[in-house]
Formats: sequence, structure tokens, C-alpha cells
Amino acid sequence: VTISDCRFVDNYSTSEGGGLMVFQPEEKLIIERTDFFNNYADDFGGALRIHTAMEGDALEMDRVRMSKNVAYLDGTSMYLIQQGSDPTSAKLVNLVFDGSSSHTNDSLASVLFLDNTSSFELSIDHVTASDNSPATFLEAASDEDEGDVFTITTTNVLLESFVNGFYGKQYGSGILTINHVNTLFDNVTNFEVSAVGSPTFNATNIMTGTSGLIDAFHLSLNSAARDAGVDAGVSFDYDGDPRDDNKPDIGADEYQPRLYLPFLQNNSN
Repeated sequence: VTISDCRFVDNYSTSEGGGLMVFQPEEKLIIERTDFFNNYADDFGGALRIHTAMEGDALEMDRVRMSKNVAYLDGTSMYLIQQGSDPTSAKLVNLVFDGSSSHTNDSLASVLFLDNTSSFELSIDHVTASDNSPATFLEAASDEDEGDVFTITTTNVLLESFVNGFYGKQYGSGILTINHVNTLFDNVTNFEVSAVGSPTFNATNIMTGTSGLIDAFHLSLNSAARDAGVDAGVSFDYDGDPRDDNKPDIGADEYQPRLYLPFLQNNSN
């Protein structure tokens, strides 16, 4: 199942997934080069709610922007839940989250809400999240049954203006591990929060600095994200520009030098 080069704009759901809800597809779901703008969900997932259940590689998202979406409750941009008894994996690359909000309480909400019912391995690479109202960027909740392992690994993520970066809830005998590599925090109060139980956080090369965004996700010349990433196996950025293999930028954008030509006017008669 592939959704590509689409725009979901000004949609309303009386339940979940303001722009789109996908429920347990039998084949791998691919969403690429697609935008979700100004959608509203009267529950979870302002732009998008996805339920995955198939075994193996179930979801891939690349070059997707979720902007100005609203959820009544949580997952103001996206709510992703893994269901069923089979182990599942998913990969999210080159995503932009900006301008989202919760209709009820931003202080208790997250931009990206993740949940599982069995073993789930999720990879999140080259993401930019800025100008969102919820307090938390990523909130993850593990299932309570023994043997249910939820592992999230993020690489080269740029977070701007959050109270909480990564927020973990480990219930019962489930296991929740959040690995984050080369995260750039700009105006983020708490990098990691153990809200329930004892989730495991493994941080590699935490960075703080000015994101230097010139809009929702494009980097300026002086951004701390420039040349600060590690190779995550991602060849192109959100715009389709090639990434530096040795020193990629953090976030969804790979900085491109811009040439500005002078304006010339001929006043001769």
C-alpha cells in the first residue's frame, strides 16, 4: 500500500486520524512525499493515526510534513500503535512536525504518540520538530505483558522549544527502550522523562545549540545542526537534496548554499 505525492488539507475526523487513519493493512504501508496540513481529530492523531499489525517491516515514511494539525487529546500530529502478537518494525525518515496543538491541554500532550501491544522496533531518522504547542515531542508507552519489547531508536533529530524531548511510560512487565543518537536540543527543558515505571534511555552525543531555522525546518548558515549528524543511511533530505555522507546535517533539511544574484535595472532611454 503506497501513498505518494499527496496533500491532506482541512479535514475533520469525529474520532481518530484527522487527515488519515489506516487500520491494520495486510501489506507494508509506504507514505512518501506527502503533506498533512490543518487537519483536526476529535480524539488522537491530528494528522495521522496508523495501526500496524503485520509481522516484519510494516511501515515506511519518508519526506512527510505534518503542519498545523490539531488533536482533541494526544498525538497532535501523529499516533502510531503496533497491534497483534507478531513482532513488527517501522522506519520514519525526513519528517517535519510543526505548528500542531491539542484542543484540550497542551501541557499533557505530545506531538508524536507511540504505543505497542507486542514486540515493536521503530527507527526515526532526520526529523525536525519546531513551533509546536504540546509540551512533549515523543511520548512512548509500552505494553504491560512480559516479553513485549518496544525499542525506539532516533538518529539526527532536531527538537526546538519543548518542555520534554522523550517521554517514556513502561507499564507492567513490558520493556521500553529509547535510544537517541545525535539529538540537537534547542530550548528543551527535559531531554528525557520517565513518567511511568523505569524505561531505559540510552543517549549518544547529546547536543544543545541554536537550531537556526529560517522557517519550519530549513537550516540557516549558522545553524548548530550543520555537519553535526552521523551517517544514518539516508541519502536525501526532505526536499530531495543529497546528504553529505560523512557529515550530514541534523534534522529533515540538508543545508544547501544559496546563490543570490544582484538585481540590475537598466534606466537608459
